[in-house]
Order: sequence, then C-alpha cells, then structure tokens
Amino acid sequence: MTKNKTKVVAVAKKLGIEENDLVYVGEGLWSAIVTITPEIAAEWLKYNQNNRTAKEFSIQKISEDMNSNNWQFTHQGLAFGLDCELKDGQNRLYSIINTKKAIKSLVFIGLSDAAKGVVDQNTA
Repeated sequence: MTKNKTKVVAVAKKLGIEENDLVYVGEGLWSAIVTITPEIAAEWLKYNQNNRTAKEFSIQKISEDMNSNNWQFTHQGLAFGLDCELKDGQNRLYSIINTKKAIKSLVFIGLSDAAKGVVDQNTA
C-alpha cells in the first residue's frame, strides 16, 4: 500500500491536495474529494500532456449540465499519474473553466499508462 506513497504525496502537493485527504483505494490508486475551482482547473490542465484531443461536444454538454445545476457528484473522477500527468478528466476541467463554477469531484492519483489506455475506449 505504501510503495508509491512518497510519489503520490508529491503529486498531491503539486495539485494542492493535502496528504491527510488522501485515501488508498487499491491497485496503486489513491483518491481525495476536491472542490475544483476554475483557477484550479486551469492549473491542472497544465499537466494535460499526452491526452486525446478534448471533445467540444462533451465540454458543451458538461457545461450545460453545470450551468443548469444538473451536474452530479459521482464515482467518476479525474485521474493523474505518478508523474503528475492528467490521465482522465480534461473535458470536465475545461467545462469548469467555461462555466466559472466550482464542483466537487473525486481525484485519483496513481493511474498507470496501461489503465489510461482503456479509459473511455468505447466512447464515440
């Protein structure tokens, strides 16, 4: 469980997440519930290095949900690798910036490149 904790804590610190807020969830992943403001979203997008192209349709739909207060906190969150690279969640971050609204979300740290490769693989 603690094998990569030093790396996880370093990533969390870069992201502004307190070590005490981290929970080990298994398979090398740690998580925290974070309120993501537009400022935080813009900062985190700096770690969006090797992601797929952002999907304008998804950003628009998520933004509409946020603006109409239909956005819900769920089990789906954002994910970063041990190198602090954003692995999942870019469309949500762009939507937060577009709407200028803060949301609460799970944030995972420790997602592997192999796992990133299967995230949303069947989306259009």
